[in-house]
Amino acid sequence: MSSRIRFRSVGLSRVALGTVLLLAFALRLYRLPQQSLSYDEAVSSYLAHLPLREMLAWTAADVQPPLYYLLLQAWTAVAGATEYSLRFISVALSLLAVTLAYRLARGLAGTRGTALAAALVVAVHPWYVWHAQDARMYSLLFLAGLAATLALLRWSQ
Repeated sequence: MSSRIRFRSVGLSRVALGTVLLLAFALRLYRLPQQSLSYDEAVSSYLAHLPLREMLAWTAADVQPPLYYLLLQAWTAVAGATEYSLRFISVALSLLAVTLAYRLARGLAGTRGTALAAALVVAVHPWYVWHAQDARMYSLLFLAGLAATLALLRWSQ
């Protein structure tokens, strides 16, 4: 009987996390292509379209790390360089961050309810939704921070 209750609880938490991810996806897609590219987003597009050697030289001389531009370069080679596609990689990275926020909170608090609450906060927080719609490295930075914190938590246990 307890294994059936546990299975149902795990199933419900997966459905709940899936619902949170769908909500996060919808919020990030809402009006995604309606704003013109900002100057910083245009620079991201420019860097993603440079030859690899030039892009790495540019980022080495600036404060921007190259990983985001490498990902954006690969993505735009497949999806094109529209305002929508330039921003979509940030949307995808932010959805991974919602999932990692769930896993980190689950590891820290130990309860699915707390983990779902943490994922929901990341999913709907206006600041993060705004930056998840930006063709900049902010979603990748947040994702990397969560991944590093989760790795530290697992290492310390």
